[in-house]
Amino acid sequence: MSHGNKITGGDNVRGSRPPNQLATADSAAEIHLNTQLVKTAADTHATAEWRMVLYENRTLASAITAAVTGMLVGYPFDSLKTRMQTHHYPSLLACARRSIAEEGIHGLYRGLLPPLLTASAA
Repeated sequence: MSHGNKITGGDNVRGSRPPNQLATADSAAEIHLNTQLVKTAADTHATAEWRMVLYENRTLASAITAAVTGMLVGYPFDSLKTRMQTHHYPSLLACARRSIAEEGIHGLYRGLLPPLLTASAA
């Protein structure tokens, strides 16, 4: 039985587990903690290396990001423009509605890959 801070009657200080299980649990916890510290250190090192590479190539990364973003935003409009030139539609909105109804939103991006690769490669 426990009386205040004094432990009597063979009660375990850490709970109801026997001492050998406590040692195993403590060892497992220490191993887990050490493993996590090693992983964290490795991740931090990899992150620092990645940040350095990105910083050294920031102009290139910015140019590629701008080219890809511009292509993804502008390509559907270019696709609609081409469709309006080759087919007779009363308006851009009618062309967009019919194109999306027939092919879905993916139809507006058909043929995007070659220009996307050349824009990001340049």
